[in-house]
Amino acid sequence: MMNSIKLNRPDSSEEIRFNTTEELLNLEQIKIFKTCSNFYRFSIGGDILMAEFGDGSSWWALGTITGHVNLPKWIPKHNFLMDTKKITRDLQGNLDMEKT
Repeated sequence: MMNSIKLNRPDSSEEIRFNTTEELLNLEQIKIFKTCSNFYRFSIGGDILMAEFGDGSSWWALGTITGHVNLPKWIPKHNFLMDTKKITRDLQGNLDMEKT
């Protein structure tokens, strides 16, 4: 059985297929998160692929996984604070840089 991810994006209902965890993490839509200044790691919470930031107390749900991935288990921090504006600015800046 092939693995897949349905990205958590309002502009797309695309399901992307992948064979390995490495292949998943190298998808353009996923690896862009590694370019954020305070990126910590990718993890899996149930069937949700997470990008964690800082010490793991900030996070972004990237999409729903079907199949198996070999990633650390996501454990929510009690002191949750998500700086969505900073993460969005980082991502937009990195996407803009790729266009030039």
